[in-house]
Amino acid sequence: MRLVEDNVSSLSLLDIYKQWCVTLGVERDSPIAKYYERLATIQARGMQATHPVTNINFLNYIGGFQIFCFLYQVLREILKEVQTSMIPKTLLRDWANARYKSATDYWTFRKMMMLQTSLAAFAEYVLHLTRLNPDMMYIHQVMVYLHDPGPCTFVLL
Repeated sequence: MRLVEDNVSSLSLLDIYKQWCVTLGVERDSPIAKYYERLATIQARGMQATHPVTNINFLNYIGGFQIFCFLYQVLREILKEVQTSMIPKTLLRDWANARYKSATDYWTFRKMMMLQTSLAAFAEYVLHLTRLNPDMMYIHQVMVYLHDPGPCTFVLL
């Protein structure tokens, strides 16, 4: 059974991103394409960004930690490049500033968003839940609470 709340003021984080893409005329899948293009470029040079060995004992060898750090650094550089050139870090903040005009409303939004996101992250960790993707996290703009419309729906108040 799936419980669904039909609220017209609900907007997912993915919807906010899609609105931003439409506003600027950017294709919404371009950051993903950029990530894979950059990954292919790195692998074409002979370096691997991912290692086929997934055994944790591999990291205990002398050079294992260095390989792990190198892979992490390569992936982090790709993410940083996408963030600086394609998607601003202030995307959600800019949306909230446009939506909540008064300082009180904006502060309430930030407070509730922070509390409920941290509570959702804690519940994911403690209860071993699957992670929430941006299309699963809905912001109810009138009451400002975050909600997951998944199979086991809970509302964080």
